[in-house]
Amino acid sequence: MPSQIVSTPEFDQMSITERDCRLQEESEILTHFSNYTKSGCIFECAMDFAFQYCFCIPWSFPLTGHDESPICDIFGNVCFAEFFQKRVNDPEGCHCLSECAKTTYTTFETQQHLSDYLESGIYFRDFVNNALSRFSLKFLKEHLINSGTAPYEKGFVDNFIKSNVAIVKIEMVSDTITRTKRDRKVSLESQISALGIPLNGFY
Repeated sequence: MPSQIVSTPEFDQMSITERDCRLQEESEILTHFSNYTKSGCIFECAMDFAFQYCFCIPWSFPLTGHDESPICDIFGNVCFAEFFQKRVNDPEGCHCLSECAKTTYTTFETQQHLSDYLESGIYFRDFVNNALSRFSLKFLKEHLINSGTAPYEKGFVDNFIKSNVAIVKIEMVSDTITRTKRDRKVSLESQISALGIPLNGFY
């Protein structure tokens, strides 16, 4: 079920310290992302943390802010992956605030082995054959060279399904969104003043 947190303009005008969260546009502490998210903040924190111990950046990571840093070799990649994951698993030292407004989804996962589908009849096999026909010739040649198998030899489709095919279904359990609104806290005195009642009337 989706859940959403939104904020009012009055809440957004408060300081970051008062809010204890960051707006999307408050991304000045980030190097690689133009919009603030807690996950992006943790990513950059973990990246800097790993660099402090491994003194290199993997080629697959963004280099902004580390333009002159060496690219990791095979040993550096192992080091970086270890310390990066260590910080991701324990991000308390990153001091990354939550987003003031965000939408989250509760997910449920189920799995079924594709071999169970092989008994589904001709329709499913036709689906797989149509999918196979869309693969590039380069991929097909590489597969044949590596496996030594003729394209539509007996058992090829079954083996291909087991090794290379996955069916993903995404369904919404509910069409209802739970929404929470963040607003500036107003004291009782302020509420009374807004009504035009003099405070000395209560003494």
